[in-house]
Amino acid sequence: MQKVASLQCGANGFILRPTSNLHHLNPNDSLQSILAGAQVYDSYGQKCNHRFLLNYGFAVEDNREVDGFCPNEVPLEICVPPDDPLYDARMAFWTRGEDGMHAGTAGGGVSALAAAVAAASAGRDRGQDPTAMVESALKAAAAARERNHHLSPGGGSIPVQTSSVKRVRVCVSNNENTRTLFSMLRVLACNEIELRAISSTPPAQHHSSIGGDCSNYVSRALLGLANAGVGESASGGASGGSGSSSSTFYRTCRDIRHPLNVRNEKAAMMLLIEIMSKALKTYPTSLAQDILDLVNESAYPRFSNKRHAKIQVRGEKEVLHHFAQWAKAALDVLEVIELELAIERGDVGADGAPLRRDEPGFDYLIRVMEDEESSGGDNALHHTIVRYCADVLGSLRREEIKIMRRIKLISARDPDPHEHNN
Repeated sequence: MQKVASLQCGANGFILRPTSNLHHLNPNDSLQSILAGAQVYDSYGQKCNHRFLLNYGFAVEDNREVDGFCPNEVPLEICVPPDDPLYDARMAFWTRGEDGMHAGTAGGGVSALAAAVAAASAGRDRGQDPTAMVESALKAAAAARERNHHLSPGGGSIPVQTSSVKRVRVCVSNNENTRTLFSMLRVLACNEIELRAISSTPPAQHHSSIGGDCSNYVSRALLGLANAGVGESASGGASGGSGSSSSTFYRTCRDIRHPLNVRNEKAAMMLLIEIMSKALKTYPTSLAQDILDLVNESAYPRFSNKRHAKIQVRGEKEVLHHFAQWAKAALDVLEVIELELAIERGDVGADGAPLRRDEPGFDYLIRVMEDEESSGGDNALHHTIVRYCADVLGSLRREEIKIMRRIKLISARDPDPHEHNN
């Protein structure tokens, strides 16, 4: 770690002395009395180790705030696979609301014009020919548009919008970036009916599913919550998952802040594991190896560039492992929820007998998670994972059961509604 100065306190005041070192310290810990002759610590603020290393040339061994939060991040790039059978429909929703925001969209006309105007103004200020500057800017814009194309499997040229690849930096937190990541995963996990449901909402369906009152629909939609149609089941509806997403309008692929249904959430979590696994494979060493390497201060001396680089990469892998663990825990809980929904629905097993639960149910599983988190045991999950499983998946479970019971009630009142139309 590079240090630049030290501050000494004497009888006649403070003296700033150039030295080779000035330690980084959390700002919340730096408000304290300073004894004469003591070393004074400076704070660089709350930052990811990537930012520390890039801007200041060092990485913090244990980069945690006083509340335990670790700001280390890892960048992820997510896109719609080119071999996706629903590529056109998914891309239409994936890029919704972003037209004209990038040079690669809508022909880049607005961006090219803005670049030309800026170039003309800059050229005029420097006494250069504005016409030549405009021509140069327009050529640069045309070249940028050309770079935003790629070859299709058939050999043709397909325009790729710069927004087709979404980049998000995530850390060990349930913050806005984490919610954005999960939203995009739900879009990528949609089957055809789910994708059509989140992309558009027929007005007639709004009226019939909410009994003619749109206020409930609007309030839930603004909160990103699911609105279920009466005749659609959370686990047995036409979508093969939940009908709970069928009445909700989402403005962009970043706005799905609540699970669409059990099937979609399972698929999203499996996709998350796949993304984390692929990201971890891009590193030449494992997280376990990095931890062992950092113990060896002979090979990785303190304050050396080699050690700082290892610390920064270790932090990225810790984030990736966190989200892999998140996905695995979610899949375990979703498996329990699926069984409970099957029992609620009255499904039978391979032997023709009604399904029953031999393992502990959802409530017990969450209680164990919360107890382990509170005790801080070896098997304890991070509190963000526990809260997601308890609150988000718990809400999804309640919603699905409510829809099923509503359908049962309607079926009991009107066993064959089609008879009235004959």
